[in-house]
Amino acid sequence: MADLELSEAISEELGEDSNDAGMISQSDLDALIAASQESSTEKSLSEEQEMPRSSPAGLVDFPEFAPPPVPEAISGGSGGLNRVRDIPLEVTVELGRTRLLIRDILDLSPGSIIELDKLAGEPVDLFANGMLVARGEVIVIDDNFGVRVTEIITAAERSSSEKDLHALAA
Repeated sequence: MADLELSEAISEELGEDSNDAGMISQSDLDALIAASQESSTEKSLSEEQEMPRSSPAGLVDFPEFAPPPVPEAISGGSGGLNRVRDIPLEVTVELGRTRLLIRDILDLSPGSIIELDKLAGEPVDLFANGMLVARGEVIVIDDNFGVRVTEIITAAERSSSEKDLHALAA
């Protein structure tokens, strides 16, 4: 196949007059060979870019991936999150909820028990300034209660839980 392309390139390059003479100069031949090698190299490079290389073990080598640059606001540059790191937030851990009548609240005394809507061992909700941000489990360390965060709430999950709360309130 390469010989056919080379002979076509020779006949195009030299024209009909050279074919009649039957002789090709050495410089013309060298130029044609160099052009042929360049085109085959370009073809092999373009084929490598189109198809991933395969290693002997059958694994595919993909080109290097450079992650996008991190915006300055996130990376801790002079602005962004650094500007708000010192703002205090009210953090609340909700063990559960219940609905009581006013008379039931007035009847509360030390030692009264209020039944909540969550079972023992269920995850508790962690709120920052009234917004659900995480869930976790209650732990006790040296007679102090704490919360081990087990799940961070995404914005999508937060909006669906707000819809559920509004439905319960109605």
